[in-house]
Amino acid sequence: MQMPLAKNKAINYAMVILFNIFLILISLWIMILPLAKNKSFYMMEFQKNNTVQITGYTEEELDTIAQTIIDFLYGKSDTMQVKINNQDVFSIQALKHMEDVKDLFVLGKTAGWVVLCLFVLLGLYLFFNFKSLQRLIVRGSLFTLLGIGLIVIAIGIATLVDFDAMFVIFHRIIFPDPAKFNDAFFGYQSNYVEAPGIDNLMLIKILSIEFFTDFFLIVIAFVILVIAAWILIITGINRKAKLLS
Repeated sequence: MQMPLAKNKAINYAMVILFNIFLILISLWIMILPLAKNKSFYMMEFQKNNTVQITGYTEEELDTIAQTIIDFLYGKSDTMQVKINNQDVFSIQALKHMEDVKDLFVLGKTAGWVVLCLFVLLGLYLFFNFKSLQRLIVRGSLFTLLGIGLIVIAIGIATLVDFDAMFVIFHRIIFPDPAKFNDAFFGYQSNYVEAPGIDNLMLIKILSIEFFTDFFLIVIAFVILVIAAWILIITGINRKAKLLS
């Protein structure tokens, strides 16, 4: 069985490029979503990062906080605020920032379904026309993944050289609105008038840099495995076809 094949080589090449980009995006999507709602991961990170000592909350209280964060991100709760001993855990700035994060999170979940549909359609097209497009798929995939890999390496090097600058650039991209951008950076002084006793740094004490580093290391490791599997598949099929020809 063969689907109608586009005669323009540039169109087929563009489909291969998009397929590989979508493969990476889908890999990110299917790993981020379950990990973000895995309370065991949160608790493991809290233990690893000494969050009990840093925040002053017990493991049971942190368990409640983690569940509230998860419920908020996944639409089961309208607020991320938690009260412990009649005291709010998060500042107004933290709550506003997490509302902005949730907006991005929900957008990402929705966009993921769209990308998945396009990925499946492109995959079917390439699968049923694999014999005709075999060389283009192999070369196009390898060059696309190499290009993306070089970009990721360049960003990684830039981050190692000047983490603060890259951190600012990243937040400028995802939060172009000045108010949302400012709310993403926490200091001892909040951007808003807070109730007495509120620690404006509590959000980043709980969801620390170490927490997000481990989170994204897991995600990136999964994406690398998916890419490696895809490269092995296409190069293996290509090698087998050469032996049979």
